[in-house]
Amino acid sequence: MKTLKELADIGTAAAQKVMGDLNNPGRQAFAQAVKDQVLVDANEEIAKLEAVVTKWRERDRTPQLLPLSIAGPVPAECVRYYFYFSNGEWFTDYCESCDVTHFADIRLPAIPHKPTWTLPPPPEGRPLPTTPDPYAELKAAHAAGKVIQSKDEEGWLDDHNPKWLSHGQYRIKPEPVLVPLTIDDIRATDEFRHKESHIVETADHWNCEEVTLSWSDNPSYEVLATHYLRRQHGSTEWKPCIKEAQQ
Repeated sequence: MKTLKELADIGTAAAQKVMGDLNNPGRQAFAQAVKDQVLVDANEEIAKLEAVVTKWRERDRTPQLLPLSIAGPVPAECVRYYFYFSNGEWFTDYCESCDVTHFADIRLPAIPHKPTWTLPPPPEGRPLPTTPDPYAELKAAHAAGKVIQSKDEEGWLDDHNPKWLSHGQYRIKPEPVLVPLTIDDIRATDEFRHKESHIVETADHWNCEEVTLSWSDNPSYEVLATHYLRRQHGSTEWKPCIKEAQQ
């Protein structure tokens, strides 16, 4: 058996679970009734237990108090009370505190089994109203392999395990937007070649509008993006002269 404090905690937790399991607004009134009844039941059980303890003490069972140092698990069908002596009198406590020196495991009367709460059928056979899931499409996209992003103070970030919080912001990761290179992307070690040629060229110099290659004209960055490939230092792969735009 549990201590009285544990029984009270269990009653509260059961009520909270009932409320937490019912996300359907149409069932909130029933859920509230269940919560109220669970708390009433818990208080009734606590009152019964306290009555047992009161009768136990009225019979002067204090000689049955045992030192706390030998306390083991609470026996079945018993509730444990803790005791401490002050000003010539024994006092009771629901839990073990720094003042407690003794305890007693008090056997309880049989408690009748209460039926399990179940949801009633919808009125007149009509389905109860439901709240549409605002993330239904995103969840389906995530299940299909799409990358989901969530937004925080740093902006949109890939979220491979979204929590789908009611106050969260989520989206499918946008496809990258590709744009031409700019002056900041060019390095002296870069190599270029026309898509229809195998002649490898290097950049002699470059500015904000164009790049001067060693064997051809001065293509603009748009022309590079359309007609040229680039191989960067240390790589063997030729890639288009484009990049992802910053989101």
